[in-house]
Amino acid sequence: MANYNLSEEQNTVLKTFFLNGFISAFHSHQELFNKKRDNLMIALSYLNEADSHFVASRVLCANLYFEEFQHTINKFILYSNEFKKCVRTDHSHQHTDIYFRDFVDSFKTSAILLELDIYNWVEKIDK
Repeated sequence: MANYNLSEEQNTVLKTFFLNGFISAFHSHQELFNKKRDNLMIALSYLNEADSHFVASRVLCANLYFEEFQHTINKFILYSNEFKKCVRTDHSHQHTDIYFRDFVDSFKTSAILLELDIYNWVEKIDK
């Protein structure tokens, strides 16, 4: 990862947290909008898993003073909060989808900085 003073181990850990968080968030979104079956509990499980990865990322970034990734983490938090609010209030998830797509857009920048290949995942979102 260019221009960062990370050890190889810290770099690997941060990449792993971000990638696994993104993949879990992706699955939470896919399960939420799966028209073939009602998988709200599975979607919430994936959301919880993604949340764990991004909380760990947030702690690591704060300890290393990396504000560059905070925007992505904040976008995930907005998605997560909207998802849970809609479940709690039994509202449509139209805005959840918008927040997820905002998160994905911000994640693209973090993925570049972390040298993560997420093209195949992003490509699946619009299908």
